[in-house]
Amino acid sequence: MDRPIKLLIMANSTDFTAILSDITSSDPRFKIVDLSKAGVVEGELPGILKPDILLTRMFHADSAAPVLGSLEARITHILNMLGVPAHIKGFHYARKAIEATTENSEIIASVTKILYPYVAKTYSTTPSRVERAIRHAIEIVGDRCNTEIFQTIFGYLINCENRRPTNSEFIAGIADYLRMQSLDE
Repeated sequence: MDRPIKLLIMANSTDFTAILSDITSSDPRFKIVDLSKAGVVEGELPGILKPDILLTRMFHADSAAPVLGSLEARITHILNMLGVPAHIKGFHYARKAIEATTENSEIIASVTKILYPYVAKTYSTTPSRVERAIRHAIEIVGDRCNTEIFQTIFGYLINCENRRPTNSEFIAGIADYLRMQSLDE
């Protein structure tokens, strides 16, 4: 089955919404997410959203996960939502590790023997640098702690305010979340 295509509507335009509703009724792959119904937060100009607010509202606009295409894009979206800066090496290493774990869940049992060397080989570095860079990315997530998103992904097992997840918990938690999303689709 094809994945649904989400159309995001930023402004409440009745004519535009009616046209898109006609499209969605003729093709079930399309889904409308009207972000104007999410309301305007105090201090925000209507129709102008910061990227992190837009991503948060897109992510929580309905019960379904955002459809962003490839697995890499979905992982990138989650890492951005958690607050991992894209310019640090840990972002890229974590994304590759999560991708490998999502595709093969058994790899998480051998993080130091298989996963880190695999990521290290991909980026021409050492496994210890991969481990340290991912740990640094997780430290940043802990400092920026967005409790709502954190609990959506990791559940109540790990609370970013009290303790940070280990590298294995972080990678496995996001991989499991992505696998569950795939089952829902």
